[in-house]
Amino acid sequence: MTASAIILAAGASSRMQGTNKQLLTLGGVPVILRSALNFQNCPEIIEIIIAARAEDCEEIERLCRDAGVTKLKTVCEGGKSRAESAEIAFSHVEDTDVTAIHDGARPFAYPDLISMVISDAMEHGGAIAAVPVKDTIKITRDGFIESTPDRSTLYSAQTPQAFRTSLYRKMLETGGDFTDDSQLAERLGIKVKITAGSYNNIKITTPEDIALGEAITEAEK
Repeated sequence: MTASAIILAAGASSRMQGTNKQLLTLGGVPVILRSALNFQNCPEIIEIIIAARAEDCEEIERLCRDAGVTKLKTVCEGGKSRAESAEIAFSHVEDTDVTAIHDGARPFAYPDLISMVISDAMEHGGAIAAVPVKDTIKITRDGFIESTPDRSTLYSAQTPQAFRTSLYRKMLETGGDFTDDSQLAERLGIKVKITAGSYNNIKITTPEDIALGEAITEAEK
């Protein structure tokens, strides 16, 4: 079984107060490089495509090459939205069995998790890393609570999210914008498997996440 990796790193980092989260370092290693190395060390992955901002492409490619990311195929300029970036990156994918899509700002998705998601995707068509929510969730309208869904049925979606490559091609053809790839599968009525993720698989989104990321990095040692 072979798999391609798409790493999305073209976001504007609007909630990071001007800091480019992809090039932010945790334990001295840039976030995007940590993500790339995790896929480099996943045996099923044979190629890595990174979609980044135009001004970051050259630097990200240099970082990967210097760190020995030999599976890197290309760093391409992403689009104006996540959906556009995914489509652009997918145009570089070879005819592999599975395509895994990952948010570059999740530097703690380790190779064993990636392998599990890919395996589940191969078996079921699609799979995503996710964890049960810990908090009670409220559905609101105009600032007031309408209902409280059963927490046992709720999961926080993470990445990687993987799909058989032939299926992912059909999913992208549905068009429209989306915040995660499993939404495309839902539109087509495809059941997507939940693969047990990790609460350490955080997304570096706000300045508060940096301290948590550093703590996870320190715990790795």
